[in-house]
Amino acid sequence: MTEEKTIIDLAKEFNETGDTLPLGVVPEKPTGPPNDDIKEGDTAGLSAGSVPDILRGLLKNVEEKTAWVKVDLPSLGLAYQGVGAVEIRAFTFKEEKLLRSIIKVSDGKDVIRKMFTNCVRGVSYDALTVPDKNFLLFKLREISYGNDYPVILKCENCGTDNRMKVEIGQIPVKFVAKDYAEPFKFTLPDSNVEVFAISPRAKDEDFLATGETLVQNLWRFVRSVGGYKDDIVIRKFIEATTAKDVATIRDRLLSTDYGLDQDVNFNCIECGSKQDGMIPLNENFFSPS
Repeated sequence: MTEEKTIIDLAKEFNETGDTLPLGVVPEKPTGPPNDDIKEGDTAGLSAGSVPDILRGLLKNVEEKTAWVKVDLPSLGLAYQGVGAVEIRAFTFKEEKLLRSIIKVSDGKDVIRKMFTNCVRGVSYDALTVPDKNFLLFKLREISYGNDYPVILKCENCGTDNRMKVEIGQIPVKFVAKDYAEPFKFTLPDSNVEVFAISPRAKDEDFLATGETLVQNLWRFVRSVGGYKDDIVIRKFIEATTAKDVATIRDRLLSTDYGLDQDVNFNCIECGSKQDGMIPLNENFFSPS
């Protein structure tokens, strides 16, 4: 399989492939025949205050497509305090412009946060757990561009690109148990001490970029160790305990007990071998089906 691209990479590609003009180029005026009914600058028939009414008529079908829709998070909101109903709406021209404004990675992070701020209400982007964020990302794609999502999955046996369409609405979603709560607790195998921790949030994804970065930042997600809540104690404990204890903390933080099930099985169209893969984020993610 090809290397999976981040949401920032995809947004940047979307910008690069958009139908935009180079800086400094002035678009030419249309050269086709003039419209006999409406001349440039002609406002005949428009009375003061009528434009909003006209627009409401023109956009009556669009309003339904951009209406707020309630969704149930895979975490059921139990990972947060004070979170009730969560609603999303489809992207509009405003979000399209945001996507096309991305030039560098630092821009992309801000743009994605703004897109979530604009199109998700009921929970903030920074507070979202990673499984909830990924779920909402796919749901936003579904209601904005369509249910069918074209993907390419490479055969690990013969290297063939298998082109297929995923129905986003049919991707299985696993919800947490009704008694789920954060911070969650677990006991370390070697030190035999009890740990309380929280799941990484969307704002923390830089800390998850590599295994080394994650290990160095495990303390950020641990709320207490053996009853001690002081950050210095937690950091020093993680540095001094066994590799098995550290691996246990890491695995519990990264465990995906809930969220979208992006694992897929398919038979290669070329060699027929059975393959396991994962639904990727690709250049089609921010474009119509």
